[in-house]
Amino acid sequence: MRDTILKMANSECGHRRDLYAEGAAVLDEDCHVVGAEALFDQALTNGLLVIAADYIPGHPAADATKKQPPASVLLTQLGDRAGVIEGVAQIPTGMRAEEIDERTGFGETLDRDEFVSLYVDQLHDALQRTQAARHGRGPGEQVTPEDVQALLELDIHPALGVLVNHYMDQDWRRAQVADRTEQARAADYLDLLDEEEVNRRTQHAALIWDPHPGDPYVEPQECPVCDRQTLQSTDGDAFGYGITAGTCLVCSYRRSDRIADDLVMRLRLRWASD
Repeated sequence: MRDTILKMANSECGHRRDLYAEGAAVLDEDCHVVGAEALFDQALTNGLLVIAADYIPGHPAADATKKQPPASVLLTQLGDRAGVIEGVAQIPTGMRAEEIDERTGFGETLDRDEFVSLYVDQLHDALQRTQAARHGRGPGEQVTPEDVQALLELDIHPALGVLVNHYMDQDWRRAQVADRTEQARAADYLDLLDEEEVNRRTQHAALIWDPHPGDPYVEPQECPVCDRQTLQSTDGDAFGYGITAGTCLVCSYRRSDRIADDLVMRLRLRWASD
């Protein structure tokens, strides 16, 4: 039983790191991307859960089967344990600090511990400021560059440390921002269609699919906007996962090659970790 819980906890930590990294990287590219407020809350919550599991003994974050506290509570818990001075808590990483020698480019271990600056007041304010938008009651564009910098600071903690890899790739960040904008555009277009027209288009999408032997294109895929199997492939399925670039014949959402490749990569990583 204990081994099962530990395996679930490790798997959950990996998932939390992914959610933190994806949200933080996209917001670093554009803090006003569509849905930025919800993305910020998701990234912050998951990043704090990873740190709390490492830093606070017996914290629920270390057990994936327990109910997890929201970001506002996590900030308070971490701040209480580390101590908050002028709105900032210094969270120890358990590692020695390093300094890069500008002449050689090599790191030199210093005679002091390394800490992560948790901007408690800034992040509490950001959560309060973005709450209305997250629940559809207020205007967007509430996430500020200062909020994002406070979010990115968490990655210094070795329990995270994920942004230096694939998630900080500039092309990846831009593709994620573009896809969020594209999904919002398609959702607005879908709202213009009545149920009868949506059903007609869904039936039409099924009728025109006529695969031939050796056809490199996959069968219709599920569209992330209208949730129907109506996303027609516009490219070959090089990886054999049934995920490609394509266009939805109902809501007009267009999935790019870059987004399709990222979805395949996530699927491969998930299968490898199971």
